[in-house]
Amino acid sequence: MIRKINYPNVFIFGKSSIISKKLKKKFPKAKLFSRKDEFKNPSSFIKILNKKEINIIIYVSAILRNKNFVNQTKEEIIESFEVNSWNFIQIVEKINDRKLPAKLIYLSSESAEKGSFDTSYWLSKSSTESFIKECVMKNKKSSIIGIAPSTIEDTNMTLNRNDNSRLKRYKTKHPKKRFLKSNEIVSLIEFLIKFDSEYLTNEIIKINGGKFARRKD
Repeated sequence: MIRKINYPNVFIFGKSSIISKKLKKKFPKAKLFSRKDEFKNPSSFIKILNKKEINIIIYVSAILRNKNFVNQTKEEIIESFEVNSWNFIQIVEKINDRKLPAKLIYLSSESAEKGSFDTSYWLSKSSTESFIKECVMKNKKSSIIGIAPSTIEDTNMTLNRNDNSRLKRYKTKHPKKRFLKSNEIVSLIEFLIKFDSEYLTNEIIKINGGKFARRKD
């Protein structure tokens, strides 16, 4: 079933993301939050949520560093975990504490399962996926879903990478001979928002074009 959305109740975290900007076009009345302002006081954010109607919260914020774990400072590691994991979990816990109705969608990564050159990114995404799968939503109308995409070709994380030869090699080996597009992620998120069933919850939806399929004969 596809439901009609109360558009003022859509909140998107990750203002600078290409995906967030495209979602904003889909839901013009959605409120956008940047990394600089979104978590100064999480309790204030909870206060603006609707107590009766479903609140749609889409978490796109993420940090992926172009250097491995041993070359990161303690401050960088902490910031990665805050942005990639803890801040989202804070929101969920506060919503649960007040038993507010909410549909939470978290943009994860295939790195949560297969690892990454940035161990901070890998572990923070992995721990958040574990949280999503195990966290019981206390309001029976609420749901929590993760989306784990493979490489998205037209987002800043990919466009800012320096290992172009490796990316080219990955694309050649991919069953689809291409990477995922941000529009495909936006379309999936839009579907999940409009899908009228709280029974779809505590799941991680993998979208990788069959990249890890093993039977090839």
